[in-house]
Amino acid sequence: MAGQETPPHFRAAAAPNADFNGAVPDPEVGADAWKTWRVEVGFAEQYVADAPDLDVVGKAGDVLREVLVHMIEEYARHNGHADLLRERIGGRVGQ
Repeated sequence: MAGQETPPHFRAAAAPNADFNGAVPDPEVGADAWKTWRVEVGFAEQYVADAPDLDVVGKAGDVLREVLVHMIEEYARHNGHADLLRERIGGRVGQ
């Protein structure tokens, strides 16, 4: 939406399908992922705050309102995945 040409996080040009190769149970890897996520969320929040309205159209033709709705849908879907993993790991259901 912002029109920035930036490389994707966690993906190298030499291995474009290796997104999760670096996802290992290492506290530093987790901390780095959270840091990256927080920076990206901060950028997105500022972008939305600076937008004159939700009808802003990005470089690729995406409408800000539709992008935000899509992000809500994605977070909801992944929250469901997190619940499933938590239930399978810990055995507690519906919490």
